[in-house]
Amino acid sequence: MGLNFRKKSGKIANGSRLIVPGQQYLGQKVFEPTFKNKKSAPIDRDLLEQILPFLTPPPTPSVTPTNTPTNTPQPSQSPTNTPTPTQTPTNTPTPTPTPPIPFPPTNISIPVVSGVNSVGSVLFTTNGTWTNSPTSYTYQWYSLNYSGGSPTLLTGATNSSYLLTQSEANTYVYCEVTAINLYGSGVASSSNSSNYIYDNDYYAIYTGYTIGPPSVGQSILQNQLMLGVKSSGAWVKLDYFIVCATDGDEFYALTDWKTNTRNSVAYSGYTFISNQGFSLDGVSGYIDTQFNPFTSGVNYQTLQSSRYFMPYSVTSGVFDGVLTTPNPFINSIQLGNVVTQRINQGPFDLNTAFNYLNDPSGPKNIPSVKSIQRLGNSSLRLSNGTSITARLAFVTSVQNSNQLIGRSGINFGNHIVAGYAMGGNLVSQNTAFVTAWNTYINAI
Repeated sequence: MGLNFRKKSGKIANGSRLIVPGQQYLGQKVFEPTFKNKKSAPIDRDLLEQILPFLTPPPTPSVTPTNTPTNTPQPSQSPTNTPTPTQTPTNTPTPTPTPPIPFPPTNISIPVVSGVNSVGSVLFTTNGTWTNSPTSYTYQWYSLNYSGGSPTLLTGATNSSYLLTQSEANTYVYCEVTAINLYGSGVASSSNSSNYIYDNDYYAIYTGYTIGPPSVGQSILQNQLMLGVKSSGAWVKLDYFIVCATDGDEFYALTDWKTNTRNSVAYSGYTFISNQGFSLDGVSGYIDTQFNPFTSGVNYQTLQSSRYFMPYSVTSGVFDGVLTTPNPFINSIQLGNVVTQRINQGPFDLNTAFNYLNDPSGPKNIPSVKSIQRLGNSSLRLSNGTSITARLAFVTSVQNSNQLIGRSGINFGNHIVAGYAMGGNLVSQNTAFVTAWNTYINAI
């Protein structure tokens, strides 16, 4: 394609401009190029050099890109004219917080039961510690027998506290706590071997003596003895009961379980042997029970009375009472085949001699329990252990003096007394009472 120039004013004058397509120059004399679709002669070089500058388009100015704000700006960013090279604005909304994962409660630390561990007292449980924010809790109490086996659900025991009954004595009581939230529940129990429950009468004895009480393990055995005595029916008929065979100290060994206030006194010539009792020589070594059945007897009466001597070992002579005149062996039980067994009577002998045996047996080779009981004006019952024999001897009156243990007035080579009891007659309760004692003495 060639270029032709048509002269409007006859020549290209000084100061004239050539119109470049797409541009206008007002107030100037110009030449306008015309285009023809035919081959033209070459343009004069001098003329071409004059018009080439006008044929080159001016450079496009450089434009710095900016970030154009979106229709929904981010809350944390305000649109600016300064671009952020590392962030590209988007229309993604701000994410909402993730809801908690829907899990039921999980236990971190188990519930803890507190309170006094004796019948008639109240136990309390904590909830324990849980994850996943429990909103409520439920409770169920159980007992577990000391000897083992399956737990027993305590009916109606569904609060965070529980009043202990006699049925829970000699058991472990614990609580099962259920923690609940919107997504389910979790269960945890307090320790089932931490809250051993004592009989309330024994608990008063055990905790009331703080200087030299028995070990915890033996306290459980003594609690079981107490429960055995109670279940035999003997407890309510006793006025006096000491347990000398213990790993507590000798003062605890002289505590009267029936009163928990009157302490017997052991006199000089004795030896206290842990878990056996007091070795007595019959002269200077004996025990004053501090119990006078004439002034203090409630169950021990003239025609209804009993005395129980629980030996750890025996040799010869009188178990209890005292040798005196004119009535030898007042309120006494004497080893051997003799007629001078005395309970609430004067000089009257038994109609037939009775033999208190030195009959060691059982796991520890311990002689049987010895007893004498009055059932009426002339009727007596005497026993080695659970074997009871009837005898006759007339009554006079209850002796007005403290009952002594191992005070024959003559040296008899040392009996060891492990326990002693006095009260109303226990003929009907004898077997169960003796069995409870034998269980204890062979277990310690």
